[in-house]
Amino acid sequence: MTGALVIAEYTFKYDKDYKYTKMVVFIVILANSVMTFLSYPQIVIFPNVIRYTFSMEHMDDYIDQAPWLITYQTCHGLSLLMAPLAFMIRKSFHVSNTRFIFYLFITIVLFSIIYLSNATTALIIAIMLLLMGFLIRNEKLNSKRITTFAVACLVLGLLSTSKSVMIPLLEGLQSTMDERSSNYGKIEEFKHNLRTGEREGDMGEREQLYSTSLELFVGSPIIGTNEPERISNHSWFFDRLACHGIFFIIPLILLFVNHVNLISRSLVHSKVAYAYSIIGWFMLLMLKNDFDYGSWLYGFAILPLLCRYLDYLIDYKLKKVYIRK
Repeated sequence: MTGALVIAEYTFKYDKDYKYTKMVVFIVILANSVMTFLSYPQIVIFPNVIRYTFSMEHMDDYIDQAPWLITYQTCHGLSLLMAPLAFMIRKSFHVSNTRFIFYLFITIVLFSIIYLSNATTALIIAIMLLLMGFLIRNEKLNSKRITTFAVACLVLGLLSTSKSVMIPLLEGLQSTMDERSSNYGKIEEFKHNLRTGEREGDMGEREQLYSTSLELFVGSPIIGTNEPERISNHSWFFDRLACHGIFFIIPLILLFVNHVNLISRSLVHSKVAYAYSIIGWFMLLMLKNDFDYGSWLYGFAILPLLCRYLDYLIDYKLKKVYIRK
């Protein structure tokens, strides 16, 4: 977390000519693209290999058999980049067709590894942020834009409870997946929940884990529980509340809010894309825990730098159009 904060703070304060920003963005894009291509053959052999190399239960069985594999944590972090990438594609199209094709290709490559990693939460967040990135119509974050986002989330939430809408959609999505994959099994669980109202398998287990942490927090909301061994370890936010209580988690929340506020005030054209990504990050913190640097490095450093680079591209386009006139 500290290293990620240092990268972002240094960049926004001292990188006036965008050289450091461009270097970091291109290194991240290149490294993740290479790792994605190296991971494809191993995913074909075993669809859950990325997920299982992260699991302590399966790590010893697969880590030695899967060299140069992109990590499960990284796939979660990459999901946070989808909104600015989608916005970048739209904004870059009229400047250069070559640039448009390049960023479209990169977006497809990075999204594909999220899809193939069987990181279901990351996939849902990535799809949501991609859609919102493509729907951004202006560059100002205002109450109307926030209301539109809230209404869109409400509509999607209501649609997700509709059997007539969701079951055919989920079955179509399943048809594109390997039956051995974890996502295939989770979709089957969700379909069962829609049809019967019962939660089974991973869905049922997660619900119980979240409930346990919330129960421990409610039991001691100020300074945290005296039964830390019972904490679920599946929701970063709820688990920290249960462990530390409101009093001790306040410094972490202030750190997060201060960082987001600093980055948001420094951005010009990509404020909305950044705001959507932060909402996706908060969802990730609510629903996941063991993603390690995948969240902090990408959320605190790579996401802000990508948005700053997006500002640079848009300013470059505006200057080019002005010179032509």
